[in-house]
Amino acid sequence: MVLRKNIFPRTKGEYLSTGSNVIFTPLNYYVFNFVVLPQYWTMWSEEYTKHFIISSFLTFMMCSNMLALVLCDTTVKGRFPALNKTRKDEWKYCDKCQTSMPPRSWHCTICNTCILKRDHHCFFTSCCVGFHNHRHFMMYLFYTALTTMYASYFNFRYAYDTTDVEYTWMTLVKLLFPMLSVFFIKWSLHHLYLLVIFETFAFGLMCCFMLVWCGYFISRNMVIFDKEHSKRYRKSVMENVQVVFGRKWYLVWQGPWVSSELPCDGTHWDKYM
Repeated sequence: MVLRKNIFPRTKGEYLSTGSNVIFTPLNYYVFNFVVLPQYWTMWSEEYTKHFIISSFLTFMMCSNMLALVLCDTTVKGRFPALNKTRKDEWKYCDKCQTSMPPRSWHCTICNTCILKRDHHCFFTSCCVGFHNHRHFMMYLFYTALTTMYASYFNFRYAYDTTDVEYTWMTLVKLLFPMLSVFFIKWSLHHLYLLVIFETFAFGLMCCFMLVWCGYFISRNMVIFDKEHSKRYRKSVMENVQVVFGRKWYLVWQGPWVSSELPCDGTHWDKYM
């Protein structure tokens, strides 16, 4: 795997999105394991330890796939010799990068470079999703959705049990909009826990939606950035899945360190078709 040279955010939106992701991930882990679970089981009891190990494993897999997504270089620049600008096949020439671009590759104005089989730019990780890291992005979504939904089951139980159960509009505000409750009632550490719980669930729902949406595009060998022109690359569902997850697609859930060779090089799609 070729590593990216610059992994830091470039825009205010990226600083906000990626920064929130970096801050809330350990907060989510702390609140679930050291605030929510001890509410129901004694620390390091058999039941507590079981849930602690499960949540730790899921969080580790989520973070390792996120790290692989961010570190993997999927740019075009420097990979191919410069071609004639007037070349009439599907290869293009990028004046900004001064390099040749294979079919399905585009220039990202945020990354300021051309991306091989560019799907989209992810603001929560400050990187583009392309040919070489698409698998890591999907597994990051999968483990994030799994982790957050698993935690949310206990989190909402905790929120209900520890919040005053007077059925008023203020109770609804506390449970659904904990950040807004700061402006209406006396703030406490409990409100921070509610904020983290709500953020965990909201981010998990978004990842579930993205997982289904992106999974649909993968099954049809389409990229989000140019879905109309991607139709000509469509093959069987299994072949389309292997373009992203590789020939050993059934093993990639074990982690980003598992080798799974891709069926093509991301440049010569005519040979793949």
